[in-house]
Amino acid sequence: MALFKYFQNKYGEDVFRNYSTFMHFLNANDIYVLKSEKKPKVRYETKIAEQLQVDWKEDLKFRLKNGEIIEYNLFAATFSYSRYHCFVYSKTRTTEDFLRCLIDVLYMAGGLPDHVLTDNMAAVVSIKNGTKKKHEMIRNFENDTNMKIRLCKVRHPWKSRIFQSIR
Repeated sequence: MALFKYFQNKYGEDVFRNYSTFMHFLNANDIYVLKSEKKPKVRYETKIAEQLQVDWKEDLKFRLKNGEIIEYNLFAATFSYSRYHCFVYSKTRTTEDFLRCLIDVLYMAGGLPDHVLTDNMAAVVSIKNGTKKKHEMIRNFENDTNMKIRLCKVRHPWKSRIFQSIR
Protein backbone atom coordinates (compact mmCIF):
# COMPACT_ATOMS: atom_id res chain seq x y z
CA MET A 1 0.00 0.00 0.00
CA ALA A 2 2.88 2.38 0.81
CA LEU A 3 4.38 1.85 -2.65
CA PHE A 4 0.98 2.44 -4.27
CA LYS A 5 0.57 5.71 -2.35
CA TYR A 6 4.11 6.75 -3.28
CA PHE A 7 3.39 6.32 -7.02
CA GLN A 8 0.06 8.14 -6.69
CA ASN A 9 1.75 11.09 -4.97
CA LYS A 10 4.64 11.20 -7.44
CA TYR A 11 2.76 10.64 -10.72
CA GLY A 12 -0.84 11.45 -9.88
CA GLU A 13 -3.88 9.19 -10.00
CA ASP A 14 -3.65 8.76 -13.78
CA VAL A 15 -1.02 6.02 -13.44
CA PHE A 16 -2.90 3.76 -11.01
CA ARG A 17 -6.44 4.75 -10.10
CA ASN A 18 -6.88 2.14 -7.37
CA TYR A 19 -4.87 -0.36 -5.37
CA SER A 20 -6.24 -3.46 -7.14
CA THR A 21 -5.08 -2.08 -10.53
CA PHE A 22 -1.63 -1.51 -9.05
CA MET A 23 -1.47 -5.07 -7.66
CA HIS A 24 -2.66 -6.48 -11.00
CA PHE A 25 0.15 -4.59 -12.76
CA LEU A 26 2.74 -6.00 -10.31
CA ASN A 27 1.48 -9.57 -10.70
CA ALA A 28 1.27 -9.33 -14.51
CA ASN A 29 4.90 -8.18 -14.67
CA ASP A 30 6.23 -10.71 -12.13
CA ILE A 31 7.11 -8.00 -9.63
CA TYR A 32 6.81 -9.35 -6.13
CA VAL A 33 6.06 -7.28 -3.07
CA LEU A 34 7.33 -8.81 0.15
CA LYS A 35 4.72 -9.23 2.84
CA SER A 36 5.57 -7.43 6.05
CA GLU A 37 5.82 -9.32 9.31
CA LYS A 38 2.62 -9.55 11.30
CA LYS A 39 4.41 -8.46 14.45
CA PRO A 40 5.93 -4.96 14.22
CA LYS A 41 9.47 -4.41 15.49
CA VAL A 42 9.61 -2.12 18.46
CA ARG A 43 12.44 0.39 18.42
CA TYR A 44 14.86 -0.29 21.23
CA GLU A 45 15.31 3.01 23.09
CA THR A 46 18.16 3.87 25.45
CA LYS A 47 19.41 6.91 27.33
CA ILE A 48 22.18 9.15 25.98
CA ALA A 49 25.65 7.51 26.28
CA GLU A 50 24.14 4.32 27.66
CA GLN A 51 24.85 1.85 24.88
CA LEU A 52 26.81 1.24 21.70
CA GLN A 53 25.76 -1.69 19.49
CA VAL A 54 28.52 -3.31 17.43
CA ASP A 55 28.79 -6.12 14.89
CA TRP A 56 30.76 -7.19 11.83
CA LYS A 57 29.59 -6.80 8.25
CA GLU A 58 31.51 -9.82 7.03
CA ASP A 59 33.21 -10.92 3.81
CA LEU A 60 32.31 -7.93 1.68
CA LYS A 61 33.70 -7.90 -1.86
CA PHE A 62 34.65 -5.03 -4.11
CA ARG A 63 35.60 -5.51 -7.77
CA LEU A 64 38.11 -3.11 -9.30
CA LYS A 65 38.04 -2.05 -12.97
CA ASN A 66 40.90 -4.44 -13.73
CA GLY A 67 38.81 -7.36 -12.41
CA GLU A 68 40.68 -7.74 -9.11
CA ILE A 69 38.39 -8.55 -6.18
CA ILE A 70 39.14 -7.05 -2.79
CA GLU A 71 37.62 -8.80 0.24
CA TYR A 72 37.21 -6.97 3.52
CA ASN A 73 35.11 -6.62 6.67
CA LEU A 74 33.46 -3.62 8.25
CA PHE A 75 33.12 -3.08 11.97
CA ALA A 76 29.68 -1.51 12.30
CA ALA A 77 28.85 0.53 15.39
CA THR A 78 25.50 2.16 16.12
CA PHE A 79 24.92 4.59 18.95
CA SER A 80 21.60 3.47 20.39
CA TYR A 81 20.22 6.86 21.35
CA SER A 82 20.97 8.82 18.16
CA ARG A 83 21.14 5.81 15.78
CA TYR A 84 24.38 7.34 14.39
CA HIS A 85 26.44 4.74 12.51
CA CYS A 86 30.22 4.40 12.30
CA PHE A 87 32.04 1.93 10.08
CA VAL A 88 35.70 0.90 10.42
CA TYR A 89 37.59 -1.12 7.81
CA SER A 90 39.24 -4.36 8.90
CA LYS A 91 40.97 -7.06 6.88
CA THR A 92 40.30 -9.74 9.53
CA ARG A 93 37.95 -10.25 12.51
CA THR A 94 40.27 -11.17 15.39
CA THR A 95 40.00 -10.03 19.01
CA GLU A 96 42.75 -7.49 18.35
CA ASP A 97 40.81 -6.17 15.34
CA PHE A 98 37.66 -5.94 17.43
CA LEU A 99 39.40 -3.88 20.10
CA ARG A 100 41.20 -1.67 17.56
CA CYS A 101 37.95 -0.91 15.75
CA LEU A 102 36.08 -0.32 19.02
CA ILE A 103 38.78 2.10 20.21
CA ASP A 104 38.61 3.94 16.86
CA VAL A 105 34.84 4.35 17.23
CA LEU A 106 35.15 5.51 20.84
CA TYR A 107 37.81 8.01 19.78
CA MET A 108 35.52 9.33 17.00
CA ALA A 109 32.67 9.60 19.54
CA GLY A 110 34.84 11.42 22.05
CA GLY A 111 33.85 9.28 25.02
CA LEU A 112 32.71 5.96 26.44
CA PRO A 113 29.19 4.57 26.66
CA ASP A 114 28.09 2.68 29.77
CA HIS A 115 28.29 -0.58 27.84
CA VAL A 116 28.85 -2.11 24.42
CA LEU A 117 26.31 -4.58 23.10
CA THR A 118 27.24 -7.32 20.65
CA ASP A 119 26.14 -10.80 19.65
CA ASN A 120 28.25 -13.86 20.42
CA MET A 121 31.02 -13.05 17.95
CA ALA A 122 34.15 -15.21 18.05
CA ALA A 123 36.34 -12.15 18.60
CA VAL A 124 34.66 -11.54 21.97
CA VAL A 125 33.53 -14.88 23.37
CA SER A 126 34.30 -18.56 23.04
CA ILE A 127 31.54 -21.13 23.41
CA LYS A 128 32.26 -24.66 24.62
CA ASN A 129 29.46 -27.11 25.38
CA GLY A 130 26.96 -24.25 25.53
CA THR A 131 29.06 -22.32 28.07
CA LYS A 132 30.09 -18.81 27.03
CA LYS A 133 33.35 -17.30 28.22
CA LYS A 134 34.73 -13.89 27.27
CA HIS A 135 38.32 -13.85 26.05
CA GLU A 136 40.89 -12.68 28.60
CA MET A 137 41.85 -9.70 26.42
CA ILE A 138 38.19 -8.58 26.40
CA ARG A 139 37.91 -8.93 30.19
CA ASN A 140 41.12 -6.90 30.62
CA PHE A 141 39.74 -4.20 28.32
CA GLU A 142 36.53 -4.07 30.37
CA ASN A 143 38.51 -3.71 33.60
CA ASP A 144 40.80 -1.03 32.15
CA THR A 145 37.99 1.11 30.72
CA ASN A 146 35.31 0.33 33.33
CA MET A 147 32.96 -0.30 30.39
CA LYS A 148 31.12 -3.61 30.04
CA ILE A 149 30.80 -5.57 26.82
CA ARG A 150 27.42 -7.29 27.01
CA LEU A 151 26.30 -10.18 24.88
CA CYS A 152 22.85 -10.45 23.36
CA LYS A 153 20.89 -12.86 21.26
CA VAL A 154 21.52 -12.35 17.54
CA ARG A 155 19.18 -9.67 16.09
CA HIS A 156 17.57 -9.18 19.54
CA PRO A 157 19.41 -6.38 21.42
CA TRP A 158 16.58 -5.99 23.93
CA LYS A 159 17.39 -9.50 25.26
CA SER A 160 20.85 -8.47 26.49
CA ARG A 161 19.99 -8.81 30.17
CA ILE A 162 19.86 -12.61 29.76
CA PHE A 163 23.57 -12.72 28.99
CA GLN A 164 24.63 -9.79 31.15
CA SER A 165 26.39 -11.74 33.89
CA ILE A 166 28.75 -13.74 31.66
CA ARG A 167 32.43 -13.29 32.51
